[in-house]
Amino acid sequence: MGRCPATGNYHRRYLGEGVMVRIHVNQHVIRANKMKGERNPPLVIIRGSKREYANEVQIIGAARVVYSPDKPLSCGARIWIEAQDAIGKG
Repeated sequence: MGRCPATGNYHRRYLGEGVMVRIHVNQHVIRANKMKGERNPPLVIIRGSKREYANEVQIIGAARVVYSPDKPLSCGARIWIEAQDAIGKG
């Protein structure tokens, strides 16, 4: 958790300055790659409503791993990484 730059209150959305980035592994892509012999990127970097797919992710700044089986993300992910920023490769 960090302080929201606008209000100064602690909020899980902020780990520092700016909007939090979420990273998770798309298991469906991994399974499809295995069955079809493809190499589609299984990592998803989520910045607000934008999604970037990658084979490798470099995390920049503070980060934490979240496991939330009772409140998954809207995509269904139950475990993900929250970070200040991240760069996807591939």
